[in-house]
Amino acid sequence: MEQMIAAMAESALFAGIEPEELRKLLGCLSAQKRQYHDQEIIWAANTQIRQVGLVLEGRVYLEAHDFWGNKSIYAEIPRCGSFGEAYALSEEEPLPFNAVAQGESAVLFLDIRRMVWMCENGCMCHRVMNEHLLRIVADQSKALNRKIKHLSARTTREKLLSYFSEEARRQKTPYITLPFNRQELADYLSVERSAMSRELSRMKADGLIDYSRNVFLLRKSKERSSGA
Repeated sequence: MEQMIAAMAESALFAGIEPEELRKLLGCLSAQKRQYHDQEIIWAANTQIRQVGLVLEGRVYLEAHDFWGNKSIYAEIPRCGSFGEAYALSEEEPLPFNAVAQGESAVLFLDIRRMVWMCENGCMCHRVMNEHLLRIVADQSKALNRKIKHLSARTTREKLLSYFSEEARRQKTPYITLPFNRQELADYLSVERSAMSRELSRMKADGLIDYSRNVFLLRKSKERSSGA
């Protein structure tokens, strides 16, 4: 119970709501906790859902496969992140992706109908949660637009630079830590892994970036010209 309360308190969905109120919400929202093994499918594509998932442990990838089995990663949902809001709110639109556990994971499922319908007492915590829900759906829409921007770049280098620039802005530092390994980054940007790896090496040689595993340093033009 306390693990669920702690994760809820850290999430954007329940930010600012006191622990005692969160305990009440667990019953109000018909909360159900489930455990998943690495690569286990939480929700399959084309499923219609009526719940929102909150990651208590591990993380979740939203990913899709085309007719030929090529994988594309929509998003990475970290611990205390939520997923499925927009599709749970939709009456007819099924999921276009699989929700897949990355590592040993635990997810708390919350009934969307109980989230959007005000409880009989009209409690303030329910109103706060609804405000957060609307903000999260809006943020997800903006995140999708940012990914469209990355994918619309013409070359692999331009896609990488677009994504790295966005991460530097989001993390507020030129030293960025990516949530993806090389294959996952290629899947996220819809590029071929070996071609992407060659391009990363060229970008490093050109002084645009430096990296070790999934930690990258973005270099400014002055640093590049001086060989820094």
